[in-house]
Amino acid sequence: MAQRGRPKSEGPTRDFVVSVRLTESEHDEVALAAGAAGVSLSAYLRARGVAAAKRSVRRGASSPES
Repeated sequence: MAQRGRPKSEGPTRDFVVSVRLTESEHDEVALAAGAAGVSLSAYLRARGVAAAKRSVRRGASSPES
């Protein structure tokens, strides 16, 4: 019998969901940047958010305003 459904991902599983509310203009800006980068909105926000968090940790900052 043929397999059905989506094949299992070989990469790390993403088990957490983070909901973010944006204004229409914020959404348009981020969507435009994601499109220019050739990635989905989720992939763009994930990559930028993780990169910003890593920079913050390296600097020893405790909040985004630091």
